[in-house]
Amino acid sequence: MPLHPSHLEAAHAANRAAEDTLAAARLRAAPIGSRAYGAGQQVASGAASAQTTAIAAAEVLIHASAACYVATGANPVAAATTGIPLNAGEKLLVRITSGDKVAAIQNAAAGVVNVVPVV
Repeated sequence: MPLHPSHLEAAHAANRAAEDTLAAARLRAAPIGSRAYGAGQQVASGAASAQTTAIAAAEVLIHASAACYVATGANPVAAATTGIPLNAGEKLLVRITSGDKVAAIQNAAAGVVNVVPVV
């Protein structure tokens, strides 16, 4: 037996309302651009490469107080020839493997590199 047109319209309206509710729930569950950060570490960027301790995260925010070079890995060594260059005040998000470390070495002057896990 075919449905009356008014029943079809009511079913379509209910379906649209359910889709709108689902879309709104998805937005609340994963806000665009939001990040949570864990407890950070500091490493001196001096004349020799220095490392953080192992980091339990898949991504880190790195901030340099002075121009330097950074590297990541299980036992990284930062060097001007192979490191990622950072300017003073620059921030960089880097994906890592959980358990990796971040190493830093100065460019011209010593500074501090803050490494904060994104959780």
